[in-house]
Amino acid sequence: CFAALGVVAGLWSLHGGWRVHPYYLDYYNELCGGTAAVARRHLFEIGWWGEGLGAATRFVDRVAPRGARVKVMVTPRHVIELRPDLVWTEDNDSAEFIVYNELLNPPLRVPRHRVVFVVRADGAPLAWVYQRNDR
Repeated sequence: CFAALGVVAGLWSLHGGWRVHPYYLDYYNELCGGTAAVARRHLFEIGWWGEGLGAATRFVDRVAPRGARVKVMVTPRHVIELRPDLVWTEDNDSAEFIVYNELLNPPLRVPRHRVVFVVRADGAPLAWVYQRNDR
């Protein structure tokens, strides 16, 4: 009986880890409602250590044309690495791409841009990439 319970508990733990892979720091179990519910209700921090920002910047590196202007609105910012030809900007309107996460940042309102990529951990959004609509 104890062996069966141990196997069930182990499989349950593996399933929980698989759902948030590779962002294990952002796992919240069912007692909190799961990772997506925690993010939706803003119960705890999600993406505190910059999880998802690498995938978001790799997406921008892959799709941005040479010399594109990119606004980086993320915390922590020091983990961001973009291609050397991309131009960092602080202006929403001139940015062709915006990399954004909610951690310590105000809500993003950019009517000239649309979401083109979202990094998620178990349904919880960690980072967004916006692209200007005229592209």
